[in-house]
Amino acid sequence: MSDNSAVHLLRKRIQEIDALCSDTAAGSAGPAGREISSDALPADEKPATKDGEAGPDGELCPDVEWKLEKLLQYRDDILAWNEKVNLTAIKEREAFLRQHYIDAYVPADHEAFLSAHSIIDVGTGGGFPGVPLAILFPRKQVVLLDALKKRLRIIEEVCLALGIDNVVVVHGRAEEIARQPMYRGQFDLCVSRAVASLPVLSEYCLPLVRKGGWFCAYKGSSAAEELASSARALRVLGAKHICSVSSPYENDGRKILMIRKDKSTPKQYPRSNRKIVKDPL
Repeated sequence: MSDNSAVHLLRKRIQEIDALCSDTAAGSAGPAGREISSDALPADEKPATKDGEAGPDGELCPDVEWKLEKLLQYRDDILAWNEKVNLTAIKEREAFLRQHYIDAYVPADHEAFLSAHSIIDVGTGGGFPGVPLAILFPRKQVVLLDALKKRLRIIEEVCLALGIDNVVVVHGRAEEIARQPMYRGQFDLCVSRAVASLPVLSEYCLPLVRKGGWFCAYKGSSAAEELASSARALRVLGAKHICSVSSPYENDGRKILMIRKDKSTPKQYPRSNRKIVKDPL
């Protein structure tokens, strides 16, 4: 099964679980001890086995069902940890599916995702959207960047326990990491749901992206206004807005801004965090 097919079927399955209530429609083998069965899939939608992809026991697993199980386990583990450490403000299990998973996959049909091999998630928080993308695209390498080491340790521990082995965590501030040769201009794709205005977020993220790569900014209802105020920042940093992709949920206003980097970012960017925030491009 191709990644494209997996995207569509996973979206459909997550939406079904969301609609039917995940506690009874399907479950995970996580803290609550639930199990997923292929019987939950309609007969004409049972996924084909993905050549070469093995599950935890070394046996070939149906691609979509194995990934769905990992998603639900990750959700349960993060919500369990969230009672001790602030990882996500979204605590309802069904809202978690909509806002952390389906939103993460909204632009996954776009060439920015399909052609990317290396992805960095700036300000990953509880691992979003980086971990869902890593589960969906197991052949892509995903770096999770965050300034809070405690969060990263939890995410790393959960991913290790679930066998999500294409994730690497990096502790640091984006404006500092982006000046290091091993990270600067090295990524095909940067994704971010960080809470910062687009001019500010662009200066954090675009220096990490290679020429010809992409930056995908997950934004709320203010997306149009932020984009309008970012014209100079994108131009200076060597990028331009190509298109916007909307959330599948009507009237919520969430959009993903697809920004392509056409030129190298000048060496003086990113500036210090104080300058970025005080005087946005």
